[in-house]
Amino acid sequence: MDNPYQKGKIYSVTCNKTGDVYIGHTYQKLKDKLERQEIAYKSYLKGATAFMSVFKIFENGDYTIALVEDYPCNSKGELMKREGEVQRSVQCINKKIEGGLKSSDPLWWKRRITCQCGGVYAYSSVTSHRLTRKHKNWLNPSNQKPEPPKKKTITGLKSEPNWWKRRITCGCGKDYNYTCVTAHKQTQHHKQWVESQT
Repeated sequence: MDNPYQKGKIYSVTCNKTGDVYIGHTYQKLKDKLERQEIAYKSYLKGATAFMSVFKIFENGDYTIALVEDYPCNSKGELMKREGEVQRSVQCINKKIEGGLKSSDPLWWKRRITCQCGGVYAYSSVTSHRLTRKHKNWLNPSNQKPEPPKKKTITGLKSEPNWWKRRITCGCGKDYNYTCVTAHKQTQHHKQWVESQT
């Protein structure tokens, strides 16, 4: 089986209006890669996909994809490392610079990240985290739903520890647990006592 990363390449997507540049990697044909990213952008506009840096360029509607270099290699890690080197050598809009954490830490996906929204997530689940209500509300505070009403503080008998174990003596003369009041009222002894009271 052929290694697809032997067809690895580094590419750029350039906005023809602003000059912004996005750097990416792929082993697909550039045309196919661009089509997949455009589909992801349409999905993002519907709220079904997390934001990617290249979408900033797609917003203007006038962009070009170009090959930066062919980079045949043996793994995704090698290709991402090279992508990071290219990203650091040019001014690009990429939020995530490749070739850092993943290439230096073999357990990178387990690393816990604290987001600015206050959420904590595993490095590998950043996309899932960005789709959470907490993160979306942080990005767009106008979407926040009102806070649910605070629960009332329990007072009286239920505020005592082990209140459900408390023994109660009924007028019929029998004892029962506080939580068994319904069952007690259906006993034959209690029903006879109720009838004798009327």
